[in-house]
Amino acid sequence: CVIYAQASVEANPIDQLKNFLQETRSAQGVFLQQTTDRQGKIKQTSRGTFALLKPNQFRWQYQSPHQQLIVSDGQKIYIYDPDLNQVTIKSVDQAFSGTHAALLTGSQPLDMAFKLSTLPQQQDLIWVAAIPKAEETGIQRILFALQANQLKKLQLTDAFGQLTTIEF
Repeated sequence: CVIYAQASVEANPIDQLKNFLQETRSAQGVFLQQTTDRQGKIKQTSRGTFALLKPNQFRWQYQSPHQQLIVSDGQKIYIYDPDLNQVTIKSVDQAFSGTHAALLTGSQPLDMAFKLSTLPQQQDLIWVAAIPKAEETGIQRILFALQANQLKKLQLTDAFGQLTTIEF
């Protein structure tokens, strides 16, 4: 994965995350995404590739277990489902508000939409929690795990208690 930015190792975790999000203009790589229910039972595991370009442009392609392509041109998001041979189109503002996609590809400062806090370091990863200030996002919190100025994991807890972990 090539998601990285220059940052001072001495900076506190919140500053490291802010620096990473501010300095990273583009990224590409592979991801593993796993969703578990509130009891911790695995509901789905997906794999794919991604490419990001600020502001608000990305390509997120699920390759397994089901193919799906999500592309944003900065104004609109196109979701292509090959099984249905269908494309759904949404505005970036409508689909992105308060989400991890907005954080990774947007230009809005992190603390405008999220309350930030530092969590204990685990397995050489520094963790920052982001709680959306707006309630209508459908997300309870997002956890960011960084190591050596690279984003390694995202953990999203939705309003139903489902946990989605994305490893880069």
